[in-house]
Amino acid sequence: MSGLRLKETFPYGAVFVLRREYSLANIETRLAAMCENSFDYCVVWPGWCLWEEKSEYYPYATGRHILKFAQEIGLKIIMEFGGQITALEYGPDYM
Repeated sequence: MSGLRLKETFPYGAVFVLRREYSLANIETRLAAMCENSFDYCVVWPGWCLWEEKSEYYPYATGRHILKFAQEIGLKIIMEFGGQITALEYGPDYM
């Protein structure tokens, strides 16, 4: 790996937890900041927003907006609909 920077070798990303109080403009600002700081991916959780206004795409309108905006700025999105380790999500704590 001599002469290669990590950025050229590994993709970078972060988890973005959606909160009820975030407006679409606030979400766009946060995603743009990730892109400006050379992040390649963003895992969005939850993949649905039960608190958004009921519309044609409820409860996925916010998620659809995120996907559209991310495509415009070149940020790849992973919409997380399950837990971090789905296979162990319902297992006993000692496992």
